[in-house]
Formats: sequence, structure tokens, C-alpha cells
Amino acid sequence: MLSLICAVSIIKTQTTSAAAPLPQLKTVTSKTGATIAVPVDLGKPVTSSTTSESFKPKAWNGCTLKLTKKPFVKEDAEDSAAVKLEDVVYGELDLSDDRISSVSFGLLQGFPDVDIEGKKKDGARFRYRVCRTKSSNYIVCLTGKTFPADDVVKQVFESFRLPKEPPSGNWSKWLQTPANAKFLGGNLEAWAPTPFAASDNYPELADEDLKGEAHEAEFGYSSYTVSVVNLPSGMEDRVDDEWTDKIIHSEFDEDADGDKATYGEFKSFMSDKLGYRSTTYVNDTIEGRVDVCVFQNKFYMFSVVVPRGMLESDSVKHFFTSIKIH
Repeated sequence: MLSLICAVSIIKTQTTSAAAPLPQLKTVTSKTGATIAVPVDLGKPVTSSTTSESFKPKAWNGCTLKLTKKPFVKEDAEDSAAVKLEDVVYGELDLSDDRISSVSFGLLQGFPDVDIEGKKKDGARFRYRVCRTKSSNYIVCLTGKTFPADDVVKQVFESFRLPKEPPSGNWSKWLQTPANAKFLGGNLEAWAPTPFAASDNYPELADEDLKGEAHEAEFGYSSYTVSVVNLPSGMEDRVDDEWTDKIIHSEFDEDADGDKATYGEFKSFMSDKLGYRSTTYVNDTIEGRVDVCVFQNKFYMFSVVVPRGMLESDSVKHFFTSIKIH
């Protein structure tokens, strides 16, 4: 049970004359041994069970803070740790209506964790932190229309600590770092939030047996893909918007799970004196963007797939603005 008992320390926050003082927080310990900083006026649990408790601190404008411990259940052994962590959160949301605004991965005491923020259909905000140990997921969740000050929320989530048992993990090589990459002998450049790996995910063009290559940066449910297909001599002159749009439809109309895509407007634009065709699309759980360019008898396709709500994230914007074709 995550029954919270006496405070073991008081966290004091720094203030300046130009800002209102931040509320005092106290560090409390659950019966599982996990600790977290909470408001001094935490109050009694609103709900309580053997594995979960929730609170509505008086000073937090009706927000609910929930702490949970869940054992692993019905997991696909082939899924990565990142996907399993995201699944814990997405299992509590309705991604056809709720929107994710940020997903960040990290390590907590040597174990992988994820921090996910977003908004529900009714405008209520949510933030989750999930850490995966050897046998359980430890979850902190804050929900409400109006969150406490950002500094307070940051302090609460960063204060979360796992119990001493199980022992610390050894996932130091799990995290990936952003990477700039060059392809085609340096004639193509792109950035991604995690390193690219070779892939066979390049488009098939009009049933032509054409050679190509693809490189994908994938972590959790987000993927960033660069693909290039060599065109036959003279074909570039016959490529138009209608043909390009058909290729995009053939690649993204339906995903591997059979979910149908709904497209936004198909647009043409110029970048670095090259012409591009671009569109966005959504289905029940994900959204994507795809940009296409034809240059020097090569068909270039750049695509991103992310959880719904993240298409305007800094990572997606950085990926598309980083693309350089020489």
C-alpha cells in the first residue's frame, strides 16, 4: 500500500522580492519505501487501496496527485522498454481525444523512466512519471484544470525516489542522444532525437523495381525516417503533384495495425531552392507528417510518426528544418 506516513524532511524553496513565495513541500515515504515531495497540507487520501492512493492538496486548485505501483501484466516480450513505459500511460488515456504535448525518457536510480505531459479533451492537464524496475512500474500522476506553479510541479516530480529494494538497476546504456547524420556520401543531412539505423522502409514507386535506402530513428512510439529512391533517367521530368500524392497515399493510408489515416491539406513549398510536397495525417492514436522532394533523379521522402498532440513539438520541427539536400 502506498500509505503516506510522517514527513522526513522539509524542502525549502528560494524566493525573490519579485516573485511570490513557493509553497513548502515535505518529503513523505510510502509503505513501499518510495518517497516524494508533497504539500505540507497534503491531507487524507481521497482514495486508497493496497497498490494506489490519491490526494487533493488544498492549495492545488482541485488537482489530484496519485501514486501507484503496478506489476507487469500482458506485455509483449518483443516491445522495447520505451514502448512498455509509454503503454502504462496510454493505457490510462483515450488518445483519440486526449493529446500528448511532451515525452521525455530518463533514468531513475539506474532504471528507465518516462515523463509524459498533455491535456485531456475537457482541458484538464496531466503529467505522468513512470519508472520500470525489475518487477513493477512505479507511477506518479498529477491531473487537474489548473496546475500548481511550474517550479512546484517540477520539484515534486524530480523528488520521486524508488525504494531501496529492489536494488538499483543497470540501464546506463539505455538512453539515446540526439544525432546529426549524413547520408549519400554527405549529400544528405538530417537530425533526429536518437541515432538513425538502417531500414528497408523506403517507398515503392509505381511498382518499379528501383533501388533505395532508408534510415530510421525510433524510440518508443516516435519515429523519424529518411528515405531515398533512385529514379530512372528522365523520370524526374514526369513527376508532378498528382503522382507524388498517390505515393504518399500508398505509404500512409493505413498503418500496420490497419488504422486508417485522415489527411490534412496537401501543400507545395520551397526550401533551399528545392520544391517539396507535404502533408500531415492522423489516426486514432498517432499523427504524422511527410515531406517529399525530387532532385537529380532521386526521390526523397522524410516522415515522422508521433503520439497524437506531438506534431508541433520542438523535436519534430528540428527534424524537418535540419534536412539539407546537396
